[in-house]
Amino acid sequence: VRRAYERAAFRVEARELPDHVACELAFLAELWERGAADSRVETTVAAFAAAHPARWLPAFAERIAQHAVSPVYPNLARCAAALVAADAARCDG
Repeated sequence: VRRAYERAAFRVEARELPDHVACELAFLAELWERGAADSRVETTVAAFAAAHPARWLPAFAERIAQHAVSPVYPNLARCAAALVAADAARCDG
């Protein structure tokens, strides 16, 4: 994760964990902001999403749903998982 951030010149605050869900999603968002029309960005997004958050985010979303009192956070987590899965699927196509 850190190497991907370094290659893309993405900065994570010292107090943040690089593999935290917020950091990984912020990284993907920043890459898209830099150039969604650029095929190199799309390739980088797809590879990172497939190698990192797409592997664990669906299970994380389900754990949130199991312990949530409100539907807000489970729905946000499922939405994030779906978006990451769509990014990761670009590796296949």
